[in-house]
Amino acid sequence: MISKLPLDAYRKRIEQVQFHLTEKSISGLFVSNPYNIFYMTGLFHFPTERPIVLFIPQKGDSIFFVPVMELEEAKRVTIFEDIRHYFEYPGTIDPIDWMIHEVQQEYNNWHRVSMDGGSQQL
Repeated sequence: MISKLPLDAYRKRIEQVQFHLTEKSISGLFVSNPYNIFYMTGLFHFPTERPIVLFIPQKGDSIFFVPVMELEEAKRVTIFEDIRHYFEYPGTIDPIDWMIHEVQQEYNNWHRVSMDGGSQQL
């Protein structure tokens, strides 16, 4: 059985990431590794071809991207107000392309982002 942390623990983790993003002049962090998703959100899932991604901006509210089949669980167990879902994989647009587009619409002044696998200049 997986024990749940208080929801405030996840808020503190997000704040710590945002602090480090500010220190390093990084606009945001894309989290996609399932273990990191669990650590940052409390949502446990089995990775499939349907990506689950958390975007943490340097300032502001995070965006949690999930496939529609995970939407109810994400709403139930996480702290995030902004949970966006896509219908199915592969769909008409690649989910990662859609997620990037959504973040660009929300945070249009980003210049450097990190991923839990590295960083990229934009």
